[in-house]
Amino acid sequence: MLHMKILISVIKSDRGVEMKNNHDIEPLQWGDPRNALLRIAVYARKSTATEGRSHSRAEQLERCIADANALGFSPQNITIFEEAEGQKGDWYWDDGRDRFDPPYRPELTRMMGAVEAGAIDVVMVYKADRLYRDNGVADAILKRFIEFGVRFFAQGRDVEIHSARGLYQAAVDGAAARQWRDQISEDIRRDQQYKAERGMFSRNPSCFGYRSKGLKTQEVEPVHAELEIVRRIFAMFVVGDNGSGPCGITAIANKLMDEHVRISVSARNHQVMHPEKVYTSQVRTILSNCMYVGRWRHRGQEYRCDRLLLSGPDGCKTETVVPIPLFEEAQRKLANGLVPGTKSLGATHLLTGIVVCGQCGRPMTINHRKRLDGSVRQQFICNHKRGSRPCNRRGTKIVQADVLDAWVTGHLLPCIVTELKLVRASSGRDAALAARTELERQLGVLRERESGELSKLIGVLDADQLAGVAAKFREERLQVEERLRLIESGLVSGRDSLPAELQNLEGLPKAAVKDAIRRAFLWIALTERGVVAMTTWGTSTAAFYADPSSSTYRTRESRRTLEPPSWSAAIESIDWFVDAKEFVRGQRESQPHRTRALADHEVVHASIEEVT
Repeated sequence: MLHMKILISVIKSDRGVEMKNNHDIEPLQWGDPRNALLRIAVYARKSTATEGRSHSRAEQLERCIADANALGFSPQNITIFEEAEGQKGDWYWDDGRDRFDPPYRPELTRMMGAVEAGAIDVVMVYKADRLYRDNGVADAILKRFIEFGVRFFAQGRDVEIHSARGLYQAAVDGAAARQWRDQISEDIRRDQQYKAERGMFSRNPSCFGYRSKGLKTQEVEPVHAELEIVRRIFAMFVVGDNGSGPCGITAIANKLMDEHVRISVSARNHQVMHPEKVYTSQVRTILSNCMYVGRWRHRGQEYRCDRLLLSGPDGCKTETVVPIPLFEEAQRKLANGLVPGTKSLGATHLLTGIVVCGQCGRPMTINHRKRLDGSVRQQFICNHKRGSRPCNRRGTKIVQADVLDAWVTGHLLPCIVTELKLVRASSGRDAALAARTELERQLGVLRERESGELSKLIGVLDADQLAGVAAKFREERLQVEERLRLIESGLVSGRDSLPAELQNLEGLPKAAVKDAIRRAFLWIALTERGVVAMTTWGTSTAAFYADPSSSTYRTRESRRTLEPPSWSAAIESIDWFVDAKEFVRGQRESQPHRTRALADHEVVHASIEEVT
């Protein structure tokens, strides 16, 4: 045993791992023969090939092994933990308890597992920032070292983390490493912003149609064959192709594949996995790339970049790859398809995207099953089979789509009609408010002109002439005032009016009804005992299943139906969810834009209301 101020006693922790009482551990001495008994872990890391001024991983290991030999550590007791390139210093390790956020460092995870198993006595690194570059990571790692009596060596010396002074110095080193990392990041961002504002490239500009001429050249070489494909893609998306109307992104991808057109671009020293395929993401990337109109995008902002222009007939770089009006029209068309919550409005079924599983909280899909008589049964099922906690369907039941549609449009009609009314009123009211603002502006101009012109004409015209001019000005002003009065009276009288056609949803377009349902309900969950509907204004209603007798043969007439909403069902529905936390998790993953501002209890529970 090593000479220490007090003996190191071994105790058993609650987890069954041997722990050490590490108070007042004396620093190791160079060349001490007792050091050969210690088990050493040498850790090396380099995030990128060009990271800072740090040495390569091979150089780090060489320096650490040289220091280990000088300290008298036995080579047989040295274990090397070398991270693959790309592991960051502010990443944690996977402790198996989800106490740290991913991503994790694989070799750090393996080393910390050996530390917690009592198989490591000393951890050596070339510099402290190879092990941690963040205060939180440093604190977590060093606490585990102290807890298990592990010494920490950096730059060939014992950091003495078991003493107050040594732990303080390690914390200072962690803060300094983070300050150095953040300073480098700030310098890089500042340099990139400087280049973008002056029409220079802040990263590799290679893309489909352009190739970089080399590092630090700030020049690109256009690939004219690829740029012709780019022009055709924009034309197909906005205008059409060969006499047909405008094409969607999927149609463009399919047409390019049918014609064996390749749009995949391989990076340096890499090969395209499926060069014959054209993905919709690739087409969307081309359509949204502002480089084709002579702009460079940096941190969400676009800057003019003349380096991307093509040579015109006179030899000067003045031409863009795609005409600017064509590009802007393509951006408007793309934006119309990215409105949150509108993707499911074009689906065939009324409640697609609204009906969710009562266990996992994720949207349910329509399953088509063919009956013996040739008809098709459409029912909602949960297909959540991936992830760490897949749905085992213990918390939901299968309900046919037409049964649920009839229950929603029948018993929840007041909520849907309210949203339809608000949509129509808001659209009409917005137009009326805009018209009123414009008329008020015109009225102010007429009054100012009336008073100004009449004051100028006093003394120039006689009384009859002045009266005629004043009557003309007054007539124009009265016409505008009358139109303004009619609009204001319509705004007041139209607040509580409800169009009669909203009382019957059958005559309305399905997209309008689906939009109203989405506005009215956050989700409609199918649980094991019944259906629960959560409104977007914080109330919920529920109904029990009306299951047929188990002894009755299941026919189309004896299938599972729903009872009307009731207070008793709404009160009991709080206990219908198998795992409320998992339900909230699924809701936040499936529709983050709607649940972002809600607390967990607001997503799954609400005040109870019976819809009548």
